[in-house]
Amino acid sequence: MSSLSCLCDADDVPQTSRAPIAVDTSVLLNFLKAQRLDLLRACGARLVIPAEVRGEVRRPDQVVALDAALSAGWLIEETMTATAEVALFAQLAARGTLGVGERAVIAMAVSRGWGAALQDKPACEEALRRNKVVELHSTESFVREAIRHGVIAYEEADALLLEWRTQHRFRSLLTSFRA
Repeated sequence: MSSLSCLCDADDVPQTSRAPIAVDTSVLLNFLKAQRLDLLRACGARLVIPAEVRGEVRRPDQVVALDAALSAGWLIEETMTATAEVALFAQLAARGTLGVGERAVIAMAVSRGWGAALQDKPACEEALRRNKVVELHSTESFVREAIRHGVIAYEEADALLLEWRTQHRFRSLLTSFRA
């Protein structure tokens, strides 16, 4: 997966010239579970969740946090409307191997020329199969950018990685963000 190229810190998020990033449920939930949506915001890109992703966030505390981010305007919810993305979403659904959020993120990212924040390997492979130059992001890449911009220290990031692994069934090849 490619790494993010962040342009600002979490307290100063201007509109940038970089492509927006469609964010999947898995990535979003990792930050919601840790109560650290600020680490997503640190990248400075326009972050978009498809309506399908919002529908997968069900825990009341996570819905409240998500609604706050949407109300603040740094996270945006959008619906697929273009014929090409709706058709791609349907093609992906017919294959039956990806979740609804992953299908929506891939359809939006590929059709709109955006980045895609996906955690699962099969979803990343499908996105690259559909568009060989799609910019991929992950939970880890968002945390790496937040570290680079001083939003989170290595020690705290490693503690977060441990929390995700032990409390939230998170799988990663990383053992530390220092590596």
